[in-house]
Amino acid sequence: MLKRLLCSALLLPAFAGCSATPERDARGNPKIERLTEEALARLPAPEPKLTAEDLVRLSREGMPPEKIIERFQATHSRLGIPRSEIMELGKQGVDRKVLDYVAEAEERARQTDVAEALAGRDAEQAREEEQRRELYRYPYWPSPPYWGGYIGVPRRNWGFFGYW
Repeated sequence: MLKRLLCSALLLPAFAGCSATPERDARGNPKIERLTEEALARLPAPEPKLTAEDLVRLSREGMPPEKIIERFQATHSRLGIPRSEIMELGKQGVDRKVLDYVAEAEERARQTDVAEALAGRDAEQAREEEQRRELYRYPYWPSPPYWGGYIGVPRRNWGFFGYW
C-alpha cells in the first residue's frame, strides 16, 4: 500500500508536467522567444573562411604556423584544391606545418564527403527497396485493407478458374 502511494505521489507531478501546454499567441501558435535586435548586435560576427591567398598573406605577415592552423580549424575552412596546388603554396612562403595540416584536412574532408554520399545512396536504395516491397505486398493500392492477401502474400487472381 505504501509503495502504491509513493509511486502515485512521484508519478502525479510527472504526468502534470507532461500535460502542461505552452503559452500560445492569438492565432493558437506556441509563443517562441526570439532574440532582440540588441542581443543580435552583441553576438560576435562569424569569421570568414580562409582562402589560399589568406594563408599566404598570414604567413608573410609572420603569424606562427600554430596560430594559422588554429584559425583554419576555427573557421572550418576548406580550400577545395588538389594536393599539388597546396604544395605550390609552400613556394609562396607558407610554412610546411601549415601545408601538411591543410593537406590532411582536405583529405579528411574528401573522405567525409565520400562517406556521406555513400550513406545517402544507401539510404535512397533502402527507401526504394521498401517502396518496391510495399508495392509487392499491396499491388492494388489504394484499396480497402480487406482486399489484400495474407501478410507478405498479396492477393492474386491465380488458382482455380482464375480465382483463389
